[in-house]
Amino acid sequence: MSVLILVQLITFMGIFFLARLVFLIYYWEFFDKYSFNELLWSFIHGVRFDLVVILKLSLVLLIPVLLSYGKIQRIFLRILPYYLWGCMFFFLLLHVSDLTYYRTIGRRLSFEFFTIGGDILPVAKLAFTSFFWESAGGVLVTVLFTWGWFRLWRAISQNRNSGLKPSLVNWGQRLVLLVVLAIGARGGLQSKPLSQSMAFQNEPLPLGHLTLSAPFTVMEQMTMDRIHKLAWLSEDDSLKIARNLVKNHKTNEIFLDKEHAFYRISQQEHTTGQKPLNVVVIMLESWTARYMASFGGPVASTPNFDSLCKKGQVFDQFYANGSRSIIGIASVLASIPGFTDAQVIMGAFTQNTMTSFPQILEQNGYQTLFLHGGFEGSLGIHDFARKLGYDKVIAKENFENPDNKWDGLWGIWDHFQFERFKQELDSLQEPFHGAIFTSSSHQPFHLPDPEFSVFDSSVPDYEWLNALHYSDWALGQFFEQAKSSSWFKNTVFVITADHTIWAHRGKAVENAHIPLLIYSPSEVIAPGINHTIGSQVDILPSMIDLLGLSTAHSSMGKSLFSETSESFALFNSVIYLWITPDYALSFVDNKLASIYNNHTKVLQEKINFTKLPSDIQSEIRTYLGYTQTAHNTLITNSIAPW
Repeated sequence: MSVLILVQLITFMGIFFLARLVFLIYYWEFFDKYSFNELLWSFIHGVRFDLVVILKLSLVLLIPVLLSYGKIQRIFLRILPYYLWGCMFFFLLLHVSDLTYYRTIGRRLSFEFFTIGGDILPVAKLAFTSFFWESAGGVLVTVLFTWGWFRLWRAISQNRNSGLKPSLVNWGQRLVLLVVLAIGARGGLQSKPLSQSMAFQNEPLPLGHLTLSAPFTVMEQMTMDRIHKLAWLSEDDSLKIARNLVKNHKTNEIFLDKEHAFYRISQQEHTTGQKPLNVVVIMLESWTARYMASFGGPVASTPNFDSLCKKGQVFDQFYANGSRSIIGIASVLASIPGFTDAQVIMGAFTQNTMTSFPQILEQNGYQTLFLHGGFEGSLGIHDFARKLGYDKVIAKENFENPDNKWDGLWGIWDHFQFERFKQELDSLQEPFHGAIFTSSSHQPFHLPDPEFSVFDSSVPDYEWLNALHYSDWALGQFFEQAKSSSWFKNTVFVITADHTIWAHRGKAVENAHIPLLIYSPSEVIAPGINHTIGSQVDILPSMIDLLGLSTAHSSMGKSLFSETSESFALFNSVIYLWITPDYALSFVDNKLASIYNNHTKVLQEKINFTKLPSDIQSEIRTYLGYTQTAHNTLITNSIAPW
């Protein structure tokens, strides 16, 4: 039995190895762009992804084979070769399809395999016309594999030891083998199972694609909802609506082509001799507006932030784009909102070409840094930061004596993170961009010292407020220390959150409401309160506007300083919430579910959906157009030219 398993693994790995080799030869241009060592590392790294695919599907029958004996086991052994052949047939189909798909879309095949539907005949026709030799070669390889597989299996089965009697030693061996196979199926002992984002570790995007393979990306998609292009409105109407929303007329933005809905260039006159401003983005875990005095909260839980608010511009109608950290981070750093069936971090769309803070600012001479206190594999954030192109990415493992600075669950305590962040910023040459994502203000609300327990049980949500108070103290320490740095006065600080804490039924708008403060010690941006509706995807285009950059970008938001743009926010938490100055409309896909008055925040329970006012009908159409365009742009990898 062990011989059968070993032969199966070796055979499958051999097929996957040949498929990788064919892919590399087919895309010979990789050799012109990258060194032999870079290609070799991507190739070897990809073997790990292949092994995960092979083991996951093999274990479906290997588990009952290993946990049974006698007649029952022999039944499973008879089924096993046919099941494994079916798996490999599926793999070969994916490898052959992906061989030409990559050239068309610029990423590995994934969810598209499940959305082909009624187009299978036209696609098959295309395969055997435009890509005849590739398709014919795939058929030939499949036939040869089928012939060789069953001959090999028959020969091994006839000569294997038929003694399948159970014993303690035998069962012990089987359990050990199962444990080893299970570890291999998750990709190793790292904190999170192997995911697509881990293929993009501090390397150019194409090398990440070379590391991946269609069997891995498609199999990962199997556990997700099927993703389809939205067709709520005509493509032309949807495109027009989305572009009208995000265009910055003040900077005379021009859209560059129809294929990339949001790809545009901002044309501004930069003052000659003006020193470029540094940009520091601070993303605070779970900070929620309704708990903060600056936004009408009941207690002074964030005194340091409140003090900074008097010196900078506060956006009191600012919202998260989703209810998860991975959505918030992608929205802030790459201006891409999250969708229920399509996300950038820890999803199929990590591969997509996109514009981001580090990419845009590096083109303008900036050094870039990203720091978070979690494990390198935590939520895919570390790999996503590398994929975006940050020069330096720091995680828990990069701290000195990290176990002594760890909160025991999520990551390095916030004050240690900010201390290291300040040190790293001091080491950078100006201009620079630094981003930090904190972790301590998260359930179960551990504190590094009892002295931060300033609220007792008589105060509602006191444990959360104590954690928030501690995180605010760490933020205050950072600014107190940063004042002495030479770069401080020439820096713009963007302080926001990844998402809110807890969901409050009947208070949909509050569930999305997070802080945003843009603070410049030199008062490049005037202090005060800004009532513009905005969300995390607006931060990147706002900084492009504020810095006076003439640059191409594909932000799915608009500048908060563009007075002519319609203000809006899209929040995704299973349902979608479309927030405008007057209303907040909740949707299940394209169906209106409820309406909130955005001035009173009260749910309008009695609604005649057949006789909606014209202004609400207009907002519904705007939501449909923007969401359709953004969603389809994401799933077709047409955010930016690749």
